Amino acid sequence: QESADDQAELQLAALESAMAALVHERAGDVVESGSNTMGYAPVPAHQEEGASAQRRRPLRAAAAAATAGLLLAAGAVAIRGRGGISGLLPWSGASPTFLEVKDSTEERKRSCVLLMSTRLDNGAGKASSAKTDTAEDCAKKCQEHDQCGQLIYSQTNKGCYMFEKPTTDLYPNVTGNLSWFHSAYCGPDEDSLSRQALKHQVLDTVARKDLLQVRKQWAEAEERARKLVDTLTLQDKMSLVSGSPGGLGYAGFLKPQGLPQTVMPLKMQDGPQGFNPYQKVLAGTATQFPALVAVAASFDPEVAKAYAAAVADEFVTKGANV
Repeated sequence: QESADDQAELQLAALESAMAALVHERAGDVVESGSNTMGYAPVPAHQEEGASAQRRRPLRAAAAAATAGLLLAAGAVAIRGRGGISGLLPWSGASPTFLEVKDSTEERKRSCVLLMSTRLDNGAGKASSAKTDTAEDCAKKCQEHDQCGQLIYSQTNKGCYMFEKPTTDLYPNVTGNLSWFHSAYCGPDEDSLSRQALKHQVLDTVARKDLLQVRKQWAEAEERARKLVDTLTLQDKMSLVSGSPGGLGYAGFLKPQGLPQTVMPLKMQDGPQGFNPYQKVLAGTATQFPALVAVAASFDPEVAKAYAAAVADEFVTKGANV
């Protein structure tokens, strides 16, 4: 250890000597030049002894600071076992004598990207399971396992299922409510972009699947509607567009003829910011909801859903169904 300290002192002295030689002996006061740049004026020898410490030898001070910083960095590297100082300063003429210490492996930080209400297919490779109360707790379990790359959480049995290798495939045969299942991709923080890419790939697959489902449902509904309309007379068809008596209090009332009794009359009401009470008995009972532009300004789909749910609840309560 004493030998290492002696070598460090020698290296420090050599560095200071080399850096001081780069500074002009008389460098001193800062002056302005015509090109808006800063230069240094020589200090007369008889004034050098009394010059202010803040104005004398600015380059030498910078050189000393650089020397100290370089030595600290070199010492830190050497102590961490990444080689001696000769690898950084071969021109110093000193041989490396720093104490070699092996690197201590730092724990890699891990994180997860959750996919709520999504049931991924089972991953590949090694697998493990645990019991947790929430999907977030399941994600913490996966973070604790260095080899966990994907998880699936089931609310029905509190099951946390972890897999080594992730997949972007969706589970083909989900039974029950999809909101009971949550999935996630986990791994080192430095690989977060790859996990985000997997997430967006899954979301695109879900969106395409939902779109196909909606198109299928619309096609089935239109087919049923065509078959029903084919059974109507011309007078029945006209009743669908001309309105019906008995709808006092609604913006529109349709009680089509020729349709099964199970088909409810259409009681339409306007008022995008609240129920429009045409009946005096309902005057003063409607809620004045905020302007829709305020909902848009929130940029929050959940706010829009809550707004729509509240409006629909009041419309249905007051008898409107469209």
